[in-house]
Amino acid sequence: NITGEIPTSIIDIDSLTYLALNNNNLSGPIPEDIGSIDNLKYLFLQQNQLSGKIPQSLGNLEKIRLLYLHTNHLSGYIPESICNIYENNENAEYFFNLMLEYNQFCSPYPECIPEHHLGIQFPSNCEEP
Repeated sequence: NITGEIPTSIIDIDSLTYLALNNNNLSGPIPEDIGSIDNLKYLFLQQNQLSGKIPQSLGNLEKIRLLYLHTNHLSGYIPESICNIYENNENAEYFFNLMLEYNQFCSPYPECIPEHHLGIQFPSNCEEP
C-alpha cells in the first residue's frame, strides 16, 4: 500500500539490481533518470497508478531482463530508445521480457517491440509524435 511518487533518490543506489514496487498505489511519473541505474536487471512497476510517458533513459538499461510496466496509466508514445534494450541484448527475444499492456500508449509503436509485449492499449494524449 505504498503511495506517492517513486523517489528519485533510488537512482543513486549504484548496486541496485532488483526493484519491485508493483501492486501498490504509486502515482506520478517514472523518474526520468531511472535508466542510469547501471546494474538494474529486474524492474517491476506494474499495477500502480503511474502516469506520464516512459522516460527515454529506460533504453540505457543494458542489463535489464524483466521490465514490467503494465496496468498503469502511462501514456503518450513509447520512446524509440527502448529498442536499445533489444539491440544491446543478444537473443533479447528470449532473455528480455517487457510487459506494457493495459496502459494508454499511442501508436505507432517502435517496431522492435513484439506485439505480445504491447498487449491491449487504451490510447490517450496522442499528439503528433
